[in-house]
Amino acid sequence: MTQTIGIIGSGLVGKAVARLATAAGYKVVISNSRGADTIKDLIEKLGPLASAGTTEEAIAAGYIVTLSIPIAASEQLPADKFAGKVYSTRRTRSASMPSTRARSQTAGALNRARRSTSGPTLRR
Repeated sequence: MTQTIGIIGSGLVGKAVARLATAAGYKVVISNSRGADTIKDLIEKLGPLASAGTTEEAIAAGYIVTLSIPIAASEQLPADKFAGKVYSTRRTRSASMPSTRARSQTAGALNRARRSTSGPTLRR
């Protein structure tokens, strides 16, 4: 059985993870904030191991889930859906949020809060 990686975010990091994962024989389900239609070309380039889905579908499909989205967007994800999942974060800052220190929580605090309701986290 081929394991599936859920990829939330289809920017540079999300695309790179998807390319490496499919090249290694993993299935990937990729989601982004603009919808599946906006990543049709990427899915075609990646081949039959790749599919587009909603964020919820990417989380549900993936044994491993990669977050490559802005920190502010990750705060909106359903933490309970990550239970039992292995996930990796590559969260980014957006222009509207110049620093995580300017917010009420740091990226580390957000990771700790998410880990309290989910499975193990991959570390760099």
